[in-house]
Amino acid sequence: MPPSPAGHAPPPPPPPLPGRLCP
Repeated sequence: MPPSPAGHAPPPPPPPLPGRLCP
């Protein structure tokens, strides 16, 4: 599978909000 062309990569996930992963 060839690498995706620039601009077609999915956006990075948003940063975890404080208190979500570690309440």
